[in-house]
Amino acid sequence: MAPTPRPGAMPVSQVPECQEAAVLALFYPVDNEPHLIFIRRSADSRHHPGQIAFPGGRVEAGESMEEAAVRECHEEVGSPRNGHDAL
Repeated sequence: MAPTPRPGAMPVSQVPECQEAAVLALFYPVDNEPHLIFIRRSADSRHHPGQIAFPGGRVEAGESMEEAAVRECHEEVGSPRNGHDAL
């Protein structure tokens, strides 16, 4: 699910204070029309206060990008942990 890095881009492992993260663009139907979930981070949030974003966050040890995105979306908006189709 991760994009191919731009030519000449530094690997994440070599960027100081950089962590791998994943987001989930979750589409769901309402009256047969697709809708997309965004979150608004708390103004008091330590990371990205007030930001409008896709649900997502840090990839934990032993987790794939997809697993992290699904877990974070579940934690942030209560979506089910299964039944998603990755594109």
